[in-house]
Amino acid sequence: AILGMERADCATAPAAVAISAIHQLGHGPVIGVQYLSRSRGVVIASSGDSIASGTGTSGGVNDFVTQACAALSSPNRPVVPFKATWGGHAHESYLRQCKWALGQRPSILHLQGFSRNGWNGTYEAWAGQFAHVLRVAEDAVAIGCRVVISTGAPGGLNPIQLAAYNNGIYAELKAAVASHYSLFDTAALVCDTDGTAFTGRFRAGLSDDGEHPNDAGHAALSN
Repeated sequence: AILGMERADCATAPAAVAISAIHQLGHGPVIGVQYLSRSRGVVIASSGDSIASGTGTSGGVNDFVTQACAALSSPNRPVVPFKATWGGHAHESYLRQCKWALGQRPSILHLQGFSRNGWNGTYEAWAGQFAHVLRVAEDAVAIGCRVVISTGAPGGLNPIQLAAYNNGIYAELKAAVASHYSLFDTAALVCDTDGTAFTGRFRAGLSDDGEHPNDAGHAALSN
């Protein structure tokens, strides 16, 4: 018995978190954590680049999914993150991480629908990346997982990339996601616009380096 409960009453909810002190040294281990409770609760897996991993936040790990899980979790209903993110890498790398995360059968999967990493700035190249994201989304749905796809964060893009994002990618991404999955418009929440298009900058106070949301930016996303 554990805390007065029979083992049969318990279920594990896997989580993966980086240890900030070592992460800052550049090693970035991933530690598996198990929570024992009467209910498996909710496991939220997240896949993406440095925007999703929390680069730019305290310790580089205080991302919006982790913040949201901490706010929502309770002893009777644990809500835990499973991070399958990989900062600085293109979609092929972090989506491989995501395949591993799906083996843990998460309740919800967040997929980053746009990343500038490894992207040449053309619509065609992004369309190929997004097709890969959608294939992973289909795999997640097949195991009963709810899929949420975000619009990324077009802060710090060069003029060619920004034009491609504003002139087709953003609208098509939202339309494609909304017809099949849950849309999380991260770009609209943390990135600046001129009233009609994104400017390539973050909203005031939401980024320290101009390329990633900071703690305040991820807090805005977690709400």
